Amino acid sequence: DKDISEYGLEYGNFGDYGATFKHSQGFGEKVRASINIVAQGVDDEAREYDYLDLSGQVGSEELENHRNANSIIAKLSIDNTRLMVYSHHLNSRSGGFGFNFVPVTSDGNQVDRHIDMNLFSLTHNQTVSNHGEVIFKAYHWESESYADYGLEAGAIGDGGSVNIDQQEIRSGGDIKYLYNNKEDFKLVAGLTYEDIETGDQGSFGQPASYGNNTRTVKSALFNADYIFAEGKAKILIGGRYDTFSDIDKDHFSPRLGFNYYYDGSNTFKALYGNSFRAPNIQEISGLTGSVIGGGKELRPENNDTYELIHIYQNKQFSLNSTIFFSVFEDAINFSQTVPLQYINSEESESWGAEVESKYKRGQFSYYGSVSYVDSYVKEPKKDSSFYEGFPDWLINYGIEYSARQWPLDFSIYNTHRYSAKTLDNSDGINVEEGKSISSYVRTDFVATYYMGDRSDNNTVYFSVKNLFDRDNYISGNLGSYEGRKEPALNIMVGFRYSIQ
Repeated sequence: DKDISEYGLEYGNFGDYGATFKHSQGFGEKVRASINIVAQGVDDEAREYDYLDLSGQVGSEELENHRNANSIIAKLSIDNTRLMVYSHHLNSRSGGFGFNFVPVTSDGNQVDRHIDMNLFSLTHNQTVSNHGEVIFKAYHWESESYADYGLEAGAIGDGGSVNIDQQEIRSGGDIKYLYNNKEDFKLVAGLTYEDIETGDQGSFGQPASYGNNTRTVKSALFNADYIFAEGKAKILIGGRYDTFSDIDKDHFSPRLGFNYYYDGSNTFKALYGNSFRAPNIQEISGLTGSVIGGGKELRPENNDTYELIHIYQNKQFSLNSTIFFSVFEDAINFSQTVPLQYINSEESESWGAEVESKYKRGQFSYYGSVSYVDSYVKEPKKDSSFYEGFPDWLINYGIEYSARQWPLDFSIYNTHRYSAKTLDNSDGINVEEGKSISSYVRTDFVATYYMGDRSDNNTVYFSVKNLFDRDNYISGNLGSYEGRKEPALNIMVGFRYSIQ
C-alpha cells in the first residue's frame, strides 16, 4: 500500500545479465497501479565448455545462441478488484500475453477464500513449438463451508524437454467442497473432468502413429485433517482416484500421516504417500517407424514413499532428521529388443536418511546437511538405473557473517557429492551399473554491501560460483562416460535499490 520504485542490475563473466524495474503508484484511496519489468540472459558461447562432451556427434558443438527471458507485468487494482496484464518473451522463440481479474482486499492483497469471490482469467502464450495457446479460466467460491467450482479450456502447447514438437488441446472443469470448523477438522472433496487431444507430431519431429489421439481423464479426491489430544496430535488421511479412457488400469493414490507435537520445540511425523505418472498418448500409441506403443495395457508409473521425521527448533538452533523408504514400480522405458517398444520395467527400491541443521550465534550463522541414498532393482538385485542421477552421498555446509561495525554480510557454502554414476551408452538404457563420476566439490561465495539501513535492503553484491574453478561433472544419460561438465568459475556483480 506504499508508493515504491525498485531497480536491479547484475552481470557475470559468462555474459550472464539481469535487469529489473518495479514501480507501484497509488491514485487516491481506491486505485493503485504497478509495473514489473524483468530481463535475463546468458551467452552460452562464452561458457567455453562442451555441453554433452560427445565429440563430433549431434549437440557436441558449443552452444552459440544467446538465451534470454524477458517479461512485463502490469497490475491495476480498483476498489477490491485487480486486473493484471502481462507479457513475456523466452529464447527468441516463444512468448505471450494475458490478463487475470481477481478480487483483492482494501490493502491490495488477494481475498480470503472463505468469503464470496469470483475469478476470471484469459491467457495467451506462444510456445516453443510456435503453437498458439489460449486458456480461459472461471471460478467461483461460496462462503465459510463452501463449494469451489470452475471451468478451464484452451490449447496447451507441450514445452517439455522431450516432446518439444507436440501440442495438446485441453478442456474440462472441476468442482470441490471444502469444510473447516476452525477448531479441529478440515475436509476437501472434489471431482475433475478433462478432455485431451494431442497433435500429429511426436518426439523430435517424428510422426506419431496414433490410432487414437484423444484421452478423457476423470478424477475424484478427498483430504481430511483431524486434530486431537488437546492439539498435540493430528491425523491426515486422503486419496485420489483417476480413470483414463485409453488405459485399462485405473489408479488410486492414498495419503496417510500422523503428527505429534511433543512440546514447543519437538515435532514427530510419520507419513505415507503414493504418486503416479500415467503414460502419455505417445507412449501408448508409439512413433511411426521408430517405437511401438505399449497399448492400453501400459501401466502408470507408481511410487510409494514412507517417511519418519523429527523436527527440533528453538530461537537459535534447528535440527531436522528424516528416514525414508521408497518403492518405484512400472517405470515406463524402452524395451531391450528391436523394434523398440514402450514397456513397464523392473521394480526399484531406495532408502536413505537426511539430517539438516542451522545454528545462529551472535554475528555468525551456520548451516549443514548430510544425506545418503541407496537404490537397487529388486529382481535381479543390481544398482538401479532409475536412480543413477543421484549421488549416494550429498553434503552441504556453510557459514554466514554479518558485520556489526560495517554494513557488510559474507557467506560461503560448500557442496560435496560422492558415488554418483552416469549411464554407459554402450550398454543401453537399463544398465546393471553405470560408470562412477569423480567426486564433486564446489565452493560458492557471496559478499553483500548495504547502502543505508539494512531493513531497506538496498545492496551491492558480489558472488562467485565454483570459487576454486574445479572440473566438476554431473551424471546424465546424454553425457559421455565422464558425465556432463559444469561451468567453470562464474563471477557475478550487481545491485538492488528501492525508493519509497
